[in-house]
Formats: sequence, C-alpha cells, structure tokens
Amino acid sequence: MRNRTKVNLFALCTLVAVLLPAIGVHADAAPKSLRQISAAQLKNVIASHRGSVVLVNFWATWCAPCVAEFPSLVKLSREHRDVAFVAVSADQGESGAGKAAAFVAAQRAAFPCYVTGSGDPSVFINAFDPAWQGDLPRTYIYNRRGKLARMFADEQSYKTFDQSLRRILASH
Repeated sequence: MRNRTKVNLFALCTLVAVLLPAIGVHADAAPKSLRQISAAQLKNVIASHRGSVVLVNFWATWCAPCVAEFPSLVKLSREHRDVAFVAVSADQGESGAGKAAAFVAAQRAAFPCYVTGSGDPSVFINAFDPAWQGDLPRTYIYNRRGKLARMFADEQSYKTFDQSLRRILASH
C-alpha cells in the first residue's frame, strides 16, 4: 500500500510537470515586467479596498534604503492578511521595470506591485501627493474609510510599520 501511494504521488508530480509547461505555466513564471500604473489608477486601487487598511509603498531597485526596507513589507504582508499591500516602483523604462519585477520575484512578494512608468516622475508625484518631493522610500497607510492615517518618509523598520498597522487596525 505504501509503495502504491509513492507511485501515485510520483505519477501525479510527473503529470503536473508535463502539463504545466503545455498550458503556459513555467517554473520561472514570475513576471518579466510589472504593470504600469498612473496616479489616478493608484487612487482607484486604494479606493477599491475601502473597508480595509491599505499600505502603499513607493520604492526603486536603485534606492538602497528601499531595497533594505522591502523584506519587512513582505513579512508584514504575510502577518497582516487583513491589510491590503501595494508597492509602486519608481524604476523607469523597460529595463527598470524588468529589474523591479526580478527583485519582487526574488522577495516573493505576494501583493500587487506596479511601476510608475516612463516619463517625468514629477507628473506622477504631483498627481498623487503634491506635498511629496519624490524622496524614496515613501509609505502611505490608509484607514478603513480610505483616509490617510500615516505617512512615512525614508526607510522604516519592521517594528515601526507593525506598530502603526496595529494601531490603525485597532481604531474604528
């Protein structure tokens, strides 16, 4: 009986390994690039999560503090499943989006990640938050009513984010 289970499991694994590539799913199925998002589209994404706390993080692969902070966001997203996480990379162009996608895949981020797209970054920044000067990393946390509850400039620790999320989640 035990050998039969092993044979069945082996057959199932072999079948999956053969069929997934045939339907277009590969082991390296991580995105080669990230979708572009405009400031207006990002505001719609935030609004679509009304009723939930939303954390939006702006980052880039060329920003050392952003790269250092990102693993904390991934860990927090796994621990705070009741919070919607969104990341927006400021990496520019097709190669920048590819680098951002590779970084996100390596971090195993399971939340939506976008790029601001090509063009003048100040257009995106001014449309999203006119008070923002473009410094990275930058994180916004919105309460369940969709109102900005907290904003962080510069790299933050896991503990700082965790405490802020817990306070915002506890408030009504």
